Amino acid sequence: MLHNGSRYYQAWPQDEADNRRLMLKPLDMPVHIIAQAQLFDTFLAALRDAAPHATGSPVEGVGHWLLHEAPGRVLTEIRTFFGYQL
Repeated sequence: MLHNGSRYYQAWPQDEADNRRLMLKPLDMPVHIIAQAQLFDTFLAALRDAAPHATGSPVEGVGHWLLHEAPGRVLTEIRTFFGYQL
């Protein structure tokens, strides 16, 4: 199990090379990120390296488990992003 778990880290250099190559042509599709407020600016800045027009919303008072800690907020963000009205 430890052997397979370390594959994530062993693949990191190739992932970085692939991402650099793929980011030469930025995404032009709509991209929206929601993340905990403390990390939001960092995540959005990194995302805009690949999707320059990305939008996002910080969520206060949540930690690592955003979907479990703020399910209503996540659902609202998804519905708003896709233009879904009840």
